Amino acid sequence: MLWAAFGLLFVAFAASVPRRRMGQTAHAADSGRQRVVLWCDRRAPWCHNRVVRRSVLAVGEPERRRAGFAILGSLVIAAMFAVVTVLSKEIPGLYDSQPWHNDPHDVLVSLDFAVLPLLVGIGLLRVQLCRRCEPIPARRVVDLLRVASAALAVCFVTEGAEWVAVALDRHRPRWTAVTSGQVAMLAVMTAASTAWFVQVRRAARVIARRAGPATQPDWLADAVAFALRETRLFGRYRVCALRAVRWTDTNAIARVRVHPVAAAWLLAGALALPFVIAKLVLEGYSAPLVL
Repeated sequence: MLWAAFGLLFVAFAASVPRRRMGQTAHAADSGRQRVVLWCDRRAPWCHNRVVRRSVLAVGEPERRRAGFAILGSLVIAAMFAVVTVLSKEIPGLYDSQPWHNDPHDVLVSLDFAVLPLLVGIGLLRVQLCRRCEPIPARRVVDLLRVASAALAVCFVTEGAEWVAVALDRHRPRWTAVTSGQVAMLAVMTAASTAWFVQVRRAARVIARRAGPATQPDWLADAVAFALRETRLFGRYRVCALRAVRWTDTNAIARVRVHPVAAAWLLAGALALPFVIAKLVLEGYSAPLVL
């Protein structure tokens, strides 16, 4: 199940990666500077009524602040929900009194252990390329709004399963005052997730009206840009680090662009493998049950 979940997640990611021929790299997008592209909205045929859309968001535009508030808030809420979920599952005094501590409700809780940190992590890494004093490519903002929506969607699904367990009075004899506290926390997290999801959708609509995202920089191009920027941490070995990053971009990432779906499934399998091994070795699951 974990492999399938990772697979769906990375196939969705692969669908957003433009295909390129071998040998093509994303170095042109490394600096985040992009040619401004202007065009008219097709729904406005008259010149004086046209809507001008851009591929970058200039410094000081209010759309940037709205989008940044929604993105950062969503990632913080998703991180908080992941922390609360992990603690409540790993602390016996909390776990035993949960209405949702058994399957099928607990399946989604277990999935959050892997999916939420991944979504929050890639979101926070890409946020670091958004500098207040520099223009931001609209593609980067749109992608960050998407990952924020995905993180909140995972929270919503888990919260929904937990509310179903509460509504069905699961494990009612074990309910204590601790259970009431956990249900109250669930209500707070659900309200926060809902509020920020509304903010994300509003920001996405504003960005869609004002900006037209180009094909670059995508997630892979920004990953290369982030790696190139962080090579300064290697000091006198920075030249070697730069060569390694550019070699990876030219050889490995170029192949991912040629076969994005296959690469997504391979990466999903690699990430799911540690969880499968843990189930087999530490918890004694049989191989057919794990698969």
